[in-house]
Amino acid sequence: ETTTTAAPATGGTFTIAIQPQYKSFDPARAGEIDGMMVNYACYDTLTRAENGEIKPWVAASWKTEADNKTYIFTLRDDVTFNSGAKLTAEDVVFSFNRLKNVKGSPSFHMDPVESMEALDDTTLKIVLKDVDAGFLAHIAMPTFAITEAKVVREHGGTDAEDADATDDAQAWLDTNSAGSGPYTLTEYVNKQQAVLTANENYWGPDKPKFDKIVLKQIDDVNTQKLLLQKGEVDFAVNLTAEQAKELESDSNVTLHYASTLDFFHIVQNRSIEGPASKPEVWQAVRYALDYEGIRELCGEGTKTP
Repeated sequence: ETTTTAAPATGGTFTIAIQPQYKSFDPARAGEIDGMMVNYACYDTLTRAENGEIKPWVAASWKTEADNKTYIFTLRDDVTFNSGAKLTAEDVVFSFNRLKNVKGSPSFHMDPVESMEALDDTTLKIVLKDVDAGFLAHIAMPTFAITEAKVVREHGGTDAEDADATDDAQAWLDTNSAGSGPYTLTEYVNKQQAVLTANENYWGPDKPKFDKIVLKQIDDVNTQKLLLQKGEVDFAVNLTAEQAKELESDSNVTLHYASTLDFFHIVQNRSIEGPASKPEVWQAVRYALDYEGIRELCGEGTKTP
């Protein structure tokens, strides 16, 4: 996948052509990449992953106790939600418990957590079931978005153990957001567009660069390319490497190349008796695959791990 963009100006509206697969913008239910991309702009997390490192974000610092399973997080005291209310440790406990108890597709990410407690407004205690070296990286995911408990409850949300049956906040969260990120979800029209509006109360160091971001659903990549060339969109997400080459001579378009997480793989069921469970068969399949042909089929830049 190659991303192309026309050079934008700061402020105003930035329009993106995208081929999304949204299922929900409710952080407790959004498990697909496109939904989490929107939530990344609308919500904050305790930690943040940048250039392969885990950095403090809402959590200003943390320490682990001797068992290496107990984490004590000290939260920033200047983080505000888009409503203007301060983010507290209680909001984190509510968000994480709701993620667990709604039992949506991303709920399994809470499996390593034994218990949570807000010791005060800016101190959070999380105890894991077992030592987990990747825990700080896990909670940097948009899945662990921190929502404003009061607002979510006002719209039918709950973090109770029976939240899978009693939580009614999804409909509201699919067209609004209750976060502290640089943008707020202000509109979603199914199969048409999602609109993000700059959060006037954003606390972070990098203020929103655009007043609005419009994610227009354009499923046909040829149409994405045409709209980009006509200047009707500022950014096209799903163009192919071949289409990008065709745009190299267009002075109005700037090309940005980046690696993606897209991958092609073959799965063999090793848990049942039969040919597929034999290591010799796995090896034979590896030898039989035309790796060069697959790379050619997938396009320029494709690599074999």
